[in-house]
Amino acid sequence: MNRKAIFFILLFFLVFFNLSADERSKNIDVYLVLDKSLSMVEEISSVKAYTVDKLVKNLLIPGDTYTLITFYGKAGVVFSERVNSKKEEAKLEKIIESIRADGHFTDIGNALDVLKRTLLQKSTSNRRKYVLLITDGKQEAPPRSKYYSPDHTFNHEFLNNVKIIQKKGWKIEILGIGTESAAKELAKELSGNYAEVPRNATPEQIAETVGDFLGTVRLNGTCALEKVSRKGDAVLVFTLASQGYKKEVSLTIDSIGLKAAGISRKSIISDPVTLSIPPESEKQIRIHVNVPVKKEGYNAEITFKFSSDSTFLPSVQNVFIRKAVNYALVLYSIIVLIIIGVVIFIITHRRKPSRKDDDKITAMEETTKF
Repeated sequence: MNRKAIFFILLFFLVFFNLSADERSKNIDVYLVLDKSLSMVEEISSVKAYTVDKLVKNLLIPGDTYTLITFYGKAGVVFSERVNSKKEEAKLEKIIESIRADGHFTDIGNALDVLKRTLLQKSTSNRRKYVLLITDGKQEAPPRSKYYSPDHTFNHEFLNNVKIIQKKGWKIEILGIGTESAAKELAKELSGNYAEVPRNATPEQIAETVGDFLGTVRLNGTCALEKVSRKGDAVLVFTLASQGYKKEVSLTIDSIGLKAAGISRKSIISDPVTLSIPPESEKQIRIHVNVPVKKEGYNAEITFKFSSDSTFLPSVQNVFIRKAVNYALVLYSIIVLIIIGVVIFIITHRRKPSRKDDDKITAMEETTKF
């Protein structure tokens, strides 16, 4: 075999392995929460095909954990294992393909309960968590459920559950099937990313719409308040980092709620704020806010709400609001101190009269007598 043939063989293997290797090296925890209610009959085949192709075959690397939760009026975990081999991957694919849309009611609140318990019990703390919830309907819990609401709205129990999820910083992606779905409202309550496809969408359409499932915009570090005035005007400062996206991410903060002991403010911004985060980069954000002030500093919890399909996480943060600075008093004090300093300087450095000056003064006095 000549050198040219060996070169091309080596080149083939190098190209093959570079194309086949997964760019990701760190393991993650993936959670698929799938609506299998009767209204999903026509869409379930496309959803399953998308899931197997994009969220199993083309996503997982050995060591990833995959949890599959299905729900209708009830919810349960049907698969939750670490996928280390093709055998386990094939087992997961078989379970997904066996799912049938045959359940009554759609209790999303119950599904989130199961998700939360599973996340807290089984997930590894040092891994990123990625959740995809797929549904075509509204919150239609059965009468026996604690999440039941006659008008299918999200009740108090549901919203309390959501708050816990918001604080954890899990990547939540909501896929709504059909324009009549209430999934967008759910995404807003969860501060999750939102995507929507029409009914009868193909697996390819779903994949294109969901896009970069592993892409996240995260809040690096903590939020801080600067320049708090006596009237509560201040600047909220934090840093956002984009990871896993190929394009710039645009998001709109609709409101920033604030809660502390004896204090509740629906929003500390007067107008929505739109941000653009370049891919694979960090960006410092400065937003003018107005916060309640006290004589002493205090701790508060702020919650970001988004009107855009994209969000950042975690959406709930703690901030310390320092005692407001009276800039007028500070300026007045500085002026007084300067004046006092000038007076002291003049007094201590005033020139004492010399003997020559004394002789002149005496001569002048004698001349005056004559």
